[in-house]
Amino acid sequence: MLKNLAAVGLNNVAHAGSIAALNRLLAQDGQDYRGIVLTMIHKFRDMPANLNTRRNIYILIEELNKILDRAVNLKNFLKGKERVPEVARFVADHFRQNVEPLGYKAFLVAVDREACALYKEALAFDSDEINAIVKDIGLLKQLFKAKMETKAPAYLALVTQNFNDKDVDNLIDHFRDPERRKAFFKEYKEIEMLYEIISPDAFLRPFLEDYATLSGIYGVARNAYARRVYVDRAFQKKTNELVQRHIGTAWQEERGEYVTLDRSTIKIIKMRQEGKATKVINLIKSIEKSADENSDDPFLIAMAERARAVQESFEERQTDTEEALADLLAAIDKNEQRKREQAAKGLDALTYFVLLKLTDEGIPNPEAVSRKVREAFVRFSNWKRSEAELREQAQSGNLRHLCRGGQPG
Repeated sequence: MLKNLAAVGLNNVAHAGSIAALNRLLAQDGQDYRGIVLTMIHKFRDMPANLNTRRNIYILIEELNKILDRAVNLKNFLKGKERVPEVARFVADHFRQNVEPLGYKAFLVAVDREACALYKEALAFDSDEINAIVKDIGLLKQLFKAKMETKAPAYLALVTQNFNDKDVDNLIDHFRDPERRKAFFKEYKEIEMLYEIISPDAFLRPFLEDYATLSGIYGVARNAYARRVYVDRAFQKKTNELVQRHIGTAWQEERGEYVTLDRSTIKIIKMRQEGKATKVINLIKSIEKSADENSDDPFLIAMAERARAVQESFEERQTDTEEALADLLAAIDKNEQRKREQAAKGLDALTYFVLLKLTDEGIPNPEAVSRKVREAFVRFSNWKRSEAELREQAQSGNLRHLCRGGQPG
């Protein structure tokens, strides 16, 4: 197309190959390009409102009639009398098998109101079972608008400084209560689903900034309290793109850093600028990660269980942030002392753990027996799952047999 225009003497032609490039060319306070801009229609997606208010800007769409014809034909195809019952049956089966068992409901979005009526009639035979909601885009837009105007503001008020350390710490503290988190997560996921269905649409422009902020709040709370965090799976596709454009992801990644558990941990934690609630959560996750990566270390398994107990008490507000942080730092300090004593004896973590247990029980010649007991623990690896199973194995008849000089059973 560019070559064709140049061939007829039109040299004031610019090509917008991306959404950002088109915005730069048209922005009234930017390039404000005066000429012909060649682009694809989807590059207008999520364009800011009032990007350029000049009245002499015209949009020409090539082969508009053909496009409209194809759209009309597609609508007729989607509403075909034979097709609708088949699609309805497929949707109902998929819902019953994959969605309803999880306790969720479903939206079925149709191409227009007539299609909605057809699908509603087709699904009527199963309405009591599937509890499906058939809506057109217009109704979904009304629902999205209502939620953003009535539900979102209370959460948006929690962010006052563009997700700086203080904002993040306040969010972590605010969502300590599991029931409060559950209510927010449910509300957010409904809003996210609506956004994913509606987007791209000019209707969303006034809500984009607030929706991106709401998504950021969800990201902070989810990363803080989810057992396993996968940053790239936190949001659905269109929402993820919006969050990256509006607020980025660096604030999530920086506050999701794990700390290495060693002699310098306590000093590093005290020096970090993040808030105390953030420190509590990051320490808990760091301890759990260390235990996962060193599953043959019974001391780390025990410390991870202690960390989970601290988190539970922290979330239920039985302990305040200062106490939770002090408990975790004390556990790390105790573990460092253990590592020094263990190294002095030249033993691995499992053997040293058994040695301490045998010593506490008053078993004769505990160091020699501990090496035999270690072999039994290696053979029965269930002890790695929790400290409770570790204690059970340590107190088993097999252990008593070994302590009397026998061989592993």
